[in-house]
Order: sequence, then structure tokens, then C-alpha cells
Amino acid sequence: MNWLDEAEIEQLEEMNNLEGSDEQRKERFRITDLSSLNWALRKLKALEKSHDEELRVASEELTRIQDWFKKQDKSYQSSKQFIEGLVAEYAKEQMEADPKWKGKKTPYGKINYHNQKDQWEYDEEALVAYLEQEKKTALLKVKKEPIKELVKDHYTLKNGQLINENTGEVVPGVAVHKREPKLSIKLEG
Repeated sequence: MNWLDEAEIEQLEEMNNLEGSDEQRKERFRITDLSSLNWALRKLKALEKSHDEELRVASEELTRIQDWFKKQDKSYQSSKQFIEGLVAEYAKEQMEADPKWKGKKTPYGKINYHNQKDQWEYDEEALVAYLEQEKKTALLKVKKEPIKELVKDHYTLKNGQLINENTGEVVPGVAVHKREPKLSIKLEG
């Protein structure tokens, strides 16, 4: 960012610090001609350059912090894994010595074994083919959804509603809302 951009930003900051409501400030700084439009676009361009520079600096710092954290996390994971291994070894020894062993509790936590549900794995394609072959369609879920592009082409749009031309009735479940044109601002340079 050069000194001209910095001057543009300073001028904007001064404008933002002026007394009055947003409405009063809008009245003082209206765009009325090509010159004032150029002024506004110049300010936007300076803001964009400033923001890009801030983003670059933040990105560099985030990268440094992430690199630092990766090292810290690697050390943490290694230590945690080592300690959890020691705890698991202790618990296994206790279970082998006494099959009715239920666990231990200390002021810093507790350990115990608990039963888990069986893990089921499905090959959905093979299962669906089998269920269809066995005519067990009640065990299958069928997902129905409209093909929106075809619906648009099949019915007529009138006053924000889809109309069935054959019957004149409104197609339920569809509403079309007119949207205002969207202003696009593209900065150059």
C-alpha cells in the first residue's frame, strides 16, 4: 500500500469519526456525478489494498502459529499415547488377575471396561440387490424428490406461481419471488 492509499484510508477514518447519524453522514457524502463516483471507487480500492495487506500479515502469523502448534500437538499426542498405553497395560493386568475387576477411581479420574454394541458393516449395493431379489421391498427406503428443472419446464409461471395449463390450478409447494438486480462493483488497478 502506498502513501496515496494511506491518505485515502485516513480520510475515510476522519469521515467515520464525524458527529451525526449514518443518515446525516450519507447526506453529506452523496455520489452525484462521475467525479464523486471516482472518489468513492478510489476509497474502495484503498480499503481493498489495506485489507489485502492485513490479510497477508494475518495469514503469515497464522502459519507461524499453526507450525508452532503442530509441534506442540505432536509432543502432546506422543505423551498422551505413552501414558494411555501404561494405563491400558495396568487395566489389562488387573482384568487378567481378576476377571470380575470393574475398574479404579482416583481423584484425577477413573478407568473401567464397558461392553460395546456390535459394529455392523453394510455393502449397501449388495444388500439392496438381495432384498429386491427376495421381494423384501418393505425393508427398502425409496427417496422421492422433484426434478426441479423439469418442473419449471412442464408448468407455466404466472404472478409468482406455477400454473397447470390443462386444469388452471396452482401447483402447490412452489413459490417464485422476484429479485431486484444486484449491483456489481469491480475495482481496477
